[in-house]
Amino acid sequence: MNKIMQYVEEKIEPILRHGEKIGRMMLFLVYNKDCTAYDYAYVYDFEIYYEGNRHKGYGTHALLETVYQYGRVYVFPSNPNSEKLYARLGKQITIEDCPDALKTAYKECGTGYLISIGGKE
Repeated sequence: MNKIMQYVEEKIEPILRHGEKIGRMMLFLVYNKDCTAYDYAYVYDFEIYYEGNRHKGYGTHALLETVYQYGRVYVFPSNPNSEKLYARLGKQITIEDCPDALKTAYKECGTGYLISIGGKE
């Protein structure tokens, strides 16, 4: 097994409104070196499908649930709306703050954010 892949799990989470799927979040869950717990999650794709469901808090709720579940979530904005959301929920990071595995994503976007809760920084 690839050494990097042994510590990473890919997951696709539905974003729901009253039980109806209105979007999806795609993420990588990165384990600690001992594979005993998650170190952080990296959301690499995030979408609310229809304009009528956007700007109503569903994305915020989904991201915060992910943070509560995994402790630290790294995100890299792909458009102005996602950047506003990430800036509101997290702190902007520099490339030096970024885990090595995410430096390429940071370089592609030019910025990144860490969303964390519970002092896990």
